[in-house]
Amino acid sequence: MIRAKFSVVCFIVWTCAAIVVAGESQFKVGYVDLDRVAELSRTIRKTADRLEQELRSQQEVIEQKREEHKRLEAALELQKTILTAEQVEQRKKALQVLASQIDDLEYQLGKALRKSEKEFIEPTFNRIMKAIENIGKAEGYDLVVRSDVVLYGNPAHDLTPKVILRLDTTAADMPTSPSVEREMKENKK
Repeated sequence: MIRAKFSVVCFIVWTCAAIVVAGESQFKVGYVDLDRVAELSRTIRKTADRLEQELRSQQEVIEQKREEHKRLEAALELQKTILTAEQVEQRKKALQVLASQIDDLEYQLGKALRKSEKEFIEPTFNRIMKAIENIGKAEGYDLVVRSDVVLYGNPAHDLTPKVILRLDTTAADMPTSPSVEREMKENKK
């Protein structure tokens, strides 16, 4: 991980140096904190919360089934000596059916996670990248990087609040986050 970040930083430095050597006197670099975008954008947060709620309800059903399985298994162990062989066998089959249901539910949850990646995560990431690109072009940036590869960055070149604002204002049903507006005013100072 450190090696990858170092490689990215080296790439950026070499790119900047190459442009300066090529005669460009002004090279404008901005940065974006994608974690803050995901955390502070009401549009992104609302969608993520909705997805999380859907998946949480499926996880709760699985957890209830697991608890039921544990309870039935414990009851069988306690009652084994007083049950007939046929009753023990019936309860074991019921436990197997319940275990199979749990497996099916876990499979469905995994399938839902993969589906959500295609239907939510990828389009959301693409939307964020498009907002970054549009802001970068509109404001004359030559390069925009992730903030986690920036060792020092002038806050005036932090495009994060602008990206959040763009995402939230392009979503018709979502107002802009007040903390983002405050952060944008602070960065202009």
